[in-house]
Amino acid sequence: MTPRLALVLLAGLTLSCGGGGSSPTSPSTGGSAGTTSCTTLGQCTFVRDALRDYYYWYKELPSPDPASFSSPEAYLDAVRYRALDSSFSYITSKASSDAFYSDSQFIGFGLSYKRTADTELRLAQAFPGSPAADAGMDRGDTLLTIAGKAVADLIRTGEINTVFGAEQEGVTVAFTWRDLAGREKGATLVKRKVTIPTVSQTAVLNAGSRRVGYIHFRNFVQPSVEALNTAFTQVREAGATELVLDLRYNGGGLVSVSQHLAGLIGGPPLVGQVFVQFTHNDKQSSRNVAYRFEAKPQALAVSRLVVITTRGSASASEAIVNGLRPYMDVKV
Repeated sequence: MTPRLALVLLAGLTLSCGGGGSSPTSPSTGGSAGTTSCTTLGQCTFVRDALRDYYYWYKELPSPDPASFSSPEAYLDAVRYRALDSSFSYITSKASSDAFYSDSQFIGFGLSYKRTADTELRLAQAFPGSPAADAGMDRGDTLLTIAGKAVADLIRTGEINTVFGAEQEGVTVAFTWRDLAGREKGATLVKRKVTIPTVSQTAVLNAGSRRVGYIHFRNFVQPSVEALNTAFTQVREAGATELVLDLRYNGGGLVSVSQHLAGLIGGPPLVGQVFVQFTHNDKQSSRNVAYRFEAKPQALAVSRLVVITTRGSASASEAIVNGLRPYMDVKV
């Protein structure tokens, strides 16, 4: 595993308050701050201590005073090892982390967007049953204004990073957008829990004499295991012998789910081989471990894999690509 990938998998910090021990627990296991104070200083100090123990490049960390920062996010941004960690490390609340990894849920409007021009944002997706979908938003729509401000202005000033508001249920933001038919629409959306469908689409396509399975996979979380088993059963029973795996909107997640997916793709020929090797910093070398391919009854056992990605297909998505490459033809 490359140091970059190790960081993605190990450096997410989960903050909560009260209970537990007084020392930080491993970021890779979703630990909390224990009895760390919930003041801004307490949170910044927790981030500092966790980084000193678990950060892959802890020797490169500067030592600013945690009391001089307005938030733990600001502290992390100031000390991260920018040569290789420009944006991979992040901070989230324990409640948000538990909701995402256990239930494939997050609090928001249920939309994601892509910057398709210097001053243009278009929707990449509106999750089913979300506030965005209920308002009629759909993939391909162009965002025009957010909170009463033109998207072009928000991009120019950098406000686009904060205009969506806090990660809390009940937060409201007004949107206007233009759909693919050219009609302008508007609605005020209210944040609530949104469930991400882990497998959004499954199909089997004819390519000459070959049968090619297609699976659109969104995130590596606990509900993904059952959804992947169902999807692979469907494409296998339909006679697929090759696979296209769509990871364009998959930012990653649990490595155990990545290991499960790799077993479904590789099948019996790879059982027992090393899929991913975890390498920690020298303080945590006892945690080094190899994840190996496991036998899965729904496996396809393909010899070639085509993966559709973007620059945002990170972490566990990268593990699929890099973990399978030594054993089969992987096209990206």
